[in-house]
Amino acid sequence: MASHTVSVSTHWESEINKMSVIFSPNNANLTPNDRLYFRWVAHTGGNQPSSVSVSGFSASAFTSNANITLTSPNSALQFRTVKNPAPNETDTLSVSTSSGGSKFFTAYVSTGIDNTPNAFSLGNNKTLANPNSTYSANAVKILGVTAGTPITISATNGAQTSLDGVNYSTANKVGYLNDIVYLRMDAYPYGQTRTTTLTMGQTSDTWSIVTRANPQNGQKIYFGHATGDISLSELGEFFGVLNVTYDINLSTYLKNNVFVPIISENANIPSSLPLNLTDFRNAATSFYFDSYPPNKFMVVNTLGVGSQSYYFGIDLGTEWSMGFGAGMNEASEFKMVFLERWLTGTNGIKTANSDVTLFDANSSNYSANNNVFALQVTTGQTVEKRYQGIVRLWAKNRYDPSVEIYADFEYEYFFYS
Repeated sequence: MASHTVSVSTHWESEINKMSVIFSPNNANLTPNDRLYFRWVAHTGGNQPSSVSVSGFSASAFTSNANITLTSPNSALQFRTVKNPAPNETDTLSVSTSSGGSKFFTAYVSTGIDNTPNAFSLGNNKTLANPNSTYSANAVKILGVTAGTPITISATNGAQTSLDGVNYSTANKVGYLNDIVYLRMDAYPYGQTRTTTLTMGQTSDTWSIVTRANPQNGQKIYFGHATGDISLSELGEFFGVLNVTYDINLSTYLKNNVFVPIISENANIPSSLPLNLTDFRNAATSFYFDSYPPNKFMVVNTLGVGSQSYYFGIDLGTEWSMGFGAGMNEASEFKMVFLERWLTGTNGIKTANSDVTLFDANSSNYSANNNVFALQVTTGQTVEKRYQGIVRLWAKNRYDPSVEIYADFEYEYFFYS
């Protein structure tokens, strides 16, 4: 049982000939057997009323629905007791004076503490994920619990949670009604699925990241030449070397050396000398991202900063590279496009937004010169926005332009003041 005391103050405002009523607090969350007390606090001077009345108690929520009358300031406290069991309802009580003037007090009556949040969804599973990259589930709000009730938040399988979208950890956390819960997790290596369960109180949902199949075993480029002559220059171009010199060391084209992967199509290519050009009939190579652009995250305090642009740079050789073979970077063309762009509000709801753009508009078209990409967004002073999105990097092989692959990564700008 808990006691809740409401202090009622009255004041005569002579300038407008009006009695005002002030009380604190303005509302109370009540459970069975709680007592709701009222007291009248004296004010000096002015035309004070002779009594204060509290009315509106419902018989369904309280043991007595009789009005409370306070006949003088600083008199003994009077109370009403919440029924057991009580219904879930809201009582709006009227606090009025004999000299006019009134105000409403809200009593939230509950059958007890509700610590079971409403069902929530972490969103669709992430598929075709890049290995070892970090991905975020949908942000979710804690709803359906009693105000002030602490809710334990936990996630399995090494997933990280946050209550502010910035400070993530695997540790359990405590949330309350209307808190926003963020969850993120790293993808497993190729061909594996990682699943986590987010539990808030007694309510749970699961979310998975499905990493794409190993492209070394899936995406192939075929050399052909079942018959006819094979030139060293064409062989070099196929394996990613565009400028072939004839003094090149053929041992670099041994299987599982610099250029030639171990796949079934290359069964006739030896892994030790001697080596003949005819060994490469019907050979193949694997085309894949050897490394992926990492997810991008930036936090900026805009309180003392004027309007300016903020950039995320993505560089070939540093942010991503191609395989299989030492020359596959230069044997590829690239482009970058947005899959999704949105603003995330304080309630975790996503709104489509295109403020984040590519620095170079030509970046969205294939080119061998697209070796550096940049995302940009411009914002002003005291701006508070959370830009998020997913970007797709496409790669096309120049020996066989029909072969295209892609890698996705996420970005986030968090501006606050």
